[in-house]
Amino acid sequence: MTDTAPRPRGRPGTSADTRDRLVAAAVEVFLERGYADTRVQDITEAAGFTTGALYAHFNSRMEILADAVLTEGERLVGELADRIAVSQTENGGPGRRMAELLTEPTRTVDRLMLEAITMATREPEARDTIIPALTRIRDQLTSTMSEARLAGAVDDNLDPEAASLMGLSIMLGAVIIRALDLPRADTENVTALVRRASGATG
Repeated sequence: MTDTAPRPRGRPGTSADTRDRLVAAAVEVFLERGYADTRVQDITEAAGFTTGALYAHFNSRMEILADAVLTEGERLVGELADRIAVSQTENGGPGRRMAELLTEPTRTVDRLMLEAITMATREPEARDTIIPALTRIRDQLTSTMSEARLAGAVDDNLDPEAASLMGLSIMLGAVIIRALDLPRADTENVTALVRRASGATG
């Protein structure tokens, strides 16, 4: 089982802050130049660090890309957990958040995530680096759904492992839909469908 403890996020000037700044800079440069045309020096210059600082935290550009994927996945799982926490009173709960993932506007980071996933299907290094990040996101989803079941926010008979697989599938499908800017359905209709499929009560 992959460790699902949150990665350290640092205060300004700390090692964790350096890591976060490197990832943020890498995302910007990857989006501007594409992964293949981005050099390590491009990332460190954008972040205001030396190459040595980067290699103190990452072994390769691919590790930075995987960290960016994980960071985005953690953000989405966090939003889902927040929706579940208030599902009995407002915002429509987890079903609404899943629907919004499928219908919200395209974001620049979607192209980067799609590129990472595509590379993982054809390059061994990418697969070995990206798959653990996706597995960690799924583990976090499993934990979130287990807590939601205990809290009564979703059907008590809902299997957290199955729910996390469906949730990850929706997240990755949403990345493809947004990255390619495919036509969207009405958010309310998708919300109703996701709730029916998941047994959500919120």
